[in-house]
Amino acid sequence: MNVFKLRQGEHGSQALTAVGFHFATSKKYPWYQDRAGHVRHYAVCPECDNPIHIVNLDVVRKIDNEGRSLPLYAKHAVGNVEGIGAFDPEAYEDCSLANPKSLNGTDKSRRPGKVVSGILEVLRDHADALHYMIGRFLSADISDDLFSSILWQFHKQEGYLYRAVSTSNLPYSLLYMAGSQSTYGCFPKPESVWSRALAHSAHFEMGKWGIRRKSDSKAQLRFFVTDHAIKNSPDGHEQKMTLVIEEEYSGERKRLLAESQSIEIQRFRNMLSKRMRLREIACKEFPAHTDSK
Repeated sequence: MNVFKLRQGEHGSQALTAVGFHFATSKKYPWYQDRAGHVRHYAVCPECDNPIHIVNLDVVRKIDNEGRSLPLYAKHAVGNVEGIGAFDPEAYEDCSLANPKSLNGTDKSRRPGKVVSGILEVLRDHADALHYMIGRFLSADISDDLFSSILWQFHKQEGYLYRAVSTSNLPYSLLYMAGSQSTYGCFPKPESVWSRALAHSAHFEMGKWGIRRKSDSKAQLRFFVTDHAIKNSPDGHEQKMTLVIEEEYSGERKRLLAESQSIEIQRFRNMLSKRMRLREIACKEFPAHTDSK
């Protein structure tokens, strides 16, 4: 992974660079530790809150014996680390930074517990953030009814029990498991993927206020998301999903567009971290059941 935080229980994360780690830790214990005569570097995973080991920080050689560059990265310590914290195997097993899983699978083997509780908490407490990220992926404003329909599909399938679903990819998990959705309640941005799709439509076009019919036909315009792909990249894991837009008329379906788009895991993670951090500040100032006098 290419992100870290300093302490368990805190919100937020930082991009992992050598200089950034130096400034964040001041090169002090517990992030710098002497182990058997060698200095080891530690921090905390921003998602699962487990200890992580920083690899190839301050190494003497920047290349291996075969002349290849040694990348700076973090990996889970898979054990307790003094001064950093205890290791939680359940949280590690479901951490998308440790081993992201494609939503294309059907592994519904997660049991109710800490991870499921975390997902349900995000669904309840951060619905507006989920709504925003879904609209961002679709390049459209979405209505409350459309958002409700997406949530209903996820709930019906017990999406929180699928191992590929995490708090970090939750907006995209909701979209992936939403099935085929009507574009009623979807108001695309100008010059977006929708404009390219509707250029091939016989029944719909982009109007001043969004999608409009070209005639009084009974055609339906729908979308769904598929093909969640995860690839290694210099920055960690690059993830994409494919947005498919179709129209249906008299029982015949016509695919107007199928386009792969990047998903913004880190943006959503940072959004949640900031919201929780600000909430903690406000709750500290105005604790529950405080007398207003």
